[in-house]
Amino acid sequence: MKIDFGWRIPEFPINGTRGVEFVAQILHSLERVEESFDSAWLSDHMVPWADWQSPDADNLEGWTTINYLIGVFKRLSFGHIVLSNSYRKRTMGSFKPSLSFIA
Repeated sequence: MKIDFGWRIPEFPINGTRGVEFVAQILHSLERVEESFDSAWLSDHMVPWADWQSPDADNLEGWTTINYLIGVFKRLSFGHIVLSNSYRKRTMGSFKPSLSFIA
């Protein structure tokens, strides 16, 4: 029997980094774990879920981020831990901040 292990991708920074620097940290962590894990998982919260984190902290939109990471890390499978479709804006507006950081 084979047991698969997944890596939990943070969707907001815990150390105060912002934008491109935060995304660079995620890419670096995935490079390090790519050979040891089978999958990577991301939440799709619109604001950081932690009470100690400012709601203004950078927060990656799930669908855009995972689609980008699928193109970069071919060996890993990707998925969402939660999806926030019930309160997602029906416009592309929620995708723009993530696209500007990861592009």
